[in-house]
Amino acid sequence: MYDVNKRRACCRAYQKRSAKYRAKEKAKNRQSRHDRKVAVMNLYGNGSCTFCQDDDIAVLSLDHINDDGVKDRRISGFKGMGDPFYIQLLKQPKREDLQVLCMSCQFRKRKYGRDFSLWPKGRRAVVSGARVFSLEEYARKVG
Repeated sequence: MYDVNKRRACCRAYQKRSAKYRAKEKAKNRQSRHDRKVAVMNLYGNGSCTFCQDDDIAVLSLDHINDDGVKDRRISGFKGMGDPFYIQLLKQPKREDLQVLCMSCQFRKRKYGRDFSLWPKGRRAVVSGARVFSLEEYARKVG
């Protein structure tokens, strides 16, 4: 005859194993995505921002040099960004219309234009609370 308690015990054991498996898969997938991003950033920009040389992988992204990303996606029919885009790029030969920029430089490019030589030359300021510090002051305060 069918034993309900035995069935419940089997279900609980399966759920525990399943949760562990999902956690392992999630961590493995996160690492795979990170590794792909690192590979693409190294391929297109030696792992650092083209303009400011920032090498923090968390803030690096690919940029279309001629600001034609929307046109590029329309022509290729590719709708993905991030990891799916990185997978596609790793399968193709290196493209010359892409560069690596940090998010700060992405916003500067949007504001000041594509020509880096026209960007303001002054020191960037860091805002901390209600006071604005120069980078040197901030380094002394933090360091």
